[in-house]
Amino acid sequence: MDRKLIESEAMAIVEEAASRIMTPYEGECLLCYTYRQLTEFGCDGTHRFALSFRDRTAPRATALLRNLARVGACCCDCEIFRNAYHLGPRPLVLHFQRSAETDETGEPPAEPFLWCQGVRRGSTQACGNWVRMGT
Repeated sequence: MDRKLIESEAMAIVEEAASRIMTPYEGECLLCYTYRQLTEFGCDGTHRFALSFRDRTAPRATALLRNLARVGACCCDCEIFRNAYHLGPRPLVLHFQRSAETDETGEPPAEPFLWCQGVRRGSTQACGNWVRMGT
């Protein structure tokens, strides 16, 4: 097989997988999407996930960064959860997944898997999983 063909096919597989991972779920809210991406990839000091969400699902939300800054998330995605929102008293948890790390019993701890309660298409509002800090 030709080397360029192999490289091309490999790149197509990687791009398709990345697109699938980075695509918001149907009805997923901005905060659940951003939380999911931060958990997977970490913060790089920008609003890359919030902007990705906006570009993919709510392109008319041109004031998104201004609104995030107003509630305390002026510089990056992780500030949304440090300064602006926290999980509400009853977030929707569908199942538990096992972590690769083990606890003192030798068993991997079960981590809750957060599932979005849903928002309408084009919205940048938080779903019912999240509560504004200070309210």
